Amino acid sequence: MTIFQSLALAIFCVFLCASDSYAANVQKIRLGDHPDKTRLVIEVSGKLDYNAFILPAPQRLVVDFKGRNLSCASLGHVENNMLKFARHSSDGQTLRLVFDAKKNIKIKASFFLPAIDGKPNRLVIDLVGGAAKPSMQYTAQKQDKKQTTLIQAAPPYKAPTLAERPVRPIVARKHVVVLDAGHGGKDPGAVGAGGLYEKKVVLATVKRLKALLEASGHYEVVLTRDDDRYIRLSERVRIARRHNADLFMSVHADSVEKHTVRGASVYTLSEKATDAQTARLAARENKSDVIAGVDLSDEGQDVAAILIDLALRDTKNQSTFLAQELINSFKAHSIGTLRTPLHSAGFAVLKAPDIPSVLVEIGFMSNKSEARLLNTAAHQDKIAKALKKSIDSYFAKQTHYTD
Repeated sequence: MTIFQSLALAIFCVFLCASDSYAANVQKIRLGDHPDKTRLVIEVSGKLDYNAFILPAPQRLVVDFKGRNLSCASLGHVENNMLKFARHSSDGQTLRLVFDAKKNIKIKASFFLPAIDGKPNRLVIDLVGGAAKPSMQYTAQKQDKKQTTLIQAAPPYKAPTLAERPVRPIVARKHVVVLDAGHGGKDPGAVGAGGLYEKKVVLATVKRLKALLEASGHYEVVLTRDDDRYIRLSERVRIARRHNADLFMSVHADSVEKHTVRGASVYTLSEKATDAQTARLAARENKSDVIAGVDLSDEGQDVAAILIDLALRDTKNQSTFLAQELINSFKAHSIGTLRTPLHSAGFAVLKAPDIPSVLVEIGFMSNKSEARLLNTAAHQDKIAKALKKSIDSYFAKQTHYTD
């Protein structure tokens, strides 16, 4: 184990709860510092309804879990430069966690991640610094929950005063979506029949998607390229991070030796490809740049290792959720997909550790009829509508971001 891995492990250990955590509804709490936010992760034993909001004077983050006889493990010392866990209490209907704020804060996002691949259910709350306001910030999400058995009693619950009751925000900021048209300039990507270039097809499709998203009024859309130019893979990631992207989508068109293969597919990040074809695709895409992956040259090596370790697991889960929404949307819009449309591979362009990212292959340039179809305005519009629907669905199922 390297010194950087040891540092990351030490940070996780500081925030672990006591050994009896598995007997509680709230099991563990941990905090992670990121360049643009502080991330609070609360591990729970099942899906729970929750409210998260900020109380003023003094500022506190309050997280209420709704349910009968909920309990909390004995929590250790949880603290960073923004938050300090203070106490928990319960009235038999609500379990409340209170965190003292060391500065003015606001909730950037909150979302619930279901148990997957051996990981527990988690409530994730992203916090950023904010100007002091007299009103409170409130966010909530309802889950389909199963009742759990009372294991451990909690101290009496003190109900908030009328002035402390949360108020829902009225104004929501636009989601920042970065769209990446693959290849460009000296890198044509896959070449179809008649010399049709992938770089041309995907740029036209991405521009149509941008227009649809902006017309809805819900999104701020950034293109990594809006003309025929070469953009390094590392720079595409930096563009997303510079704009504090909420979502990154890279659009490509595939090519294989077997010309009968056709259909769309979606890829998420994995250090190991799910099959040989996926591995070859990732290797080919990554070779279009000299340096692959995230540019952390401005960060110390220890900081970079910790940031990636803290962020990547949750970001992967969100990316997988987005990928499934894409597959569902393709089917709903009668767009053909591969028999197994969801894959994962080590794409360099997907390696921003704190931005949910997917790579979409909208079809095969190596299939003559599909390449011809991909070059038509009608089919590009159809694909753009399917992609927009998946983005809408992804954000609709997350708690709304607030100003």
